[in-house]
Amino acid sequence: MLALVGVGNALVDVGVFTLLARLSDDDVLARVFGAFEGIITLGVAAGAVLASGLIDAFGIHPALVIVGCITPVGVLGGWRALHALDRRVRVRDADIDLLQRVPMLQRLPVVTIEHLAAGLRRTELPAGGTVFEQGDDAQEFYVIERGQASVVGDGQTIRTLGPRDGFGEIALLRECRRTASVRATTALTVCMLSQRIFVTAVAGYSQSATVADSVITDRLSHFRPSSHPE
Repeated sequence: MLALVGVGNALVDVGVFTLLARLSDDDVLARVFGAFEGIITLGVAAGAVLASGLIDAFGIHPALVIVGCITPVGVLGGWRALHALDRRVRVRDADIDLLQRVPMLQRLPVVTIEHLAAGLRRTELPAGGTVFEQGDDAQEFYVIERGQASVVGDGQTIRTLGPRDGFGEIALLRECRRTASVRATTALTVCMLSQRIFVTAVAGYSQSATVADSVITDRLSHFRPSSHPE
């Protein structure tokens, strides 16, 4: 029985701590963990006081049954909130899968991918809409979730982008303006990562930085605008 309790504690701890890390914003994550540990400590203290009262009032076996029913009853009472939480986690899983299919992000550790997924924002554009123009300042890295787009440099179409293709890394990692325009050829849904989050993750991990540099070199070998710095 003690072994079963140990396994149960491991499953609960892994699940709870993982969910907290995946669903909390970075700015408040430390406070969330602090509050969580505080609740656990208060729960243990309250349990120590209440358990002796239950044993005195009902005896050991009924007290064990009462305590054992607390968690199932709590789960049933919070079923709607837990179901909503589960939907949020499934959405996050889809975001993680999307990012893991981007070549320069594939080498990143899973925990880093989860951190990136937490910072994803989405936008939708109609066919013919512009994601950004050549020469614009760079603020985000993009990954196409649905639809197709064309990369246009100096008025010529360079390549076509589709679902799970990432773009916008050149200006972010080389600290220059956009080297080409990207325009939607169909209705387009793109996920965006801020410059700070993207650069910190990719440049801070040697394997992903190497892949990113290789991707940039390959793309600039096919098209290099005259205004792009050497």
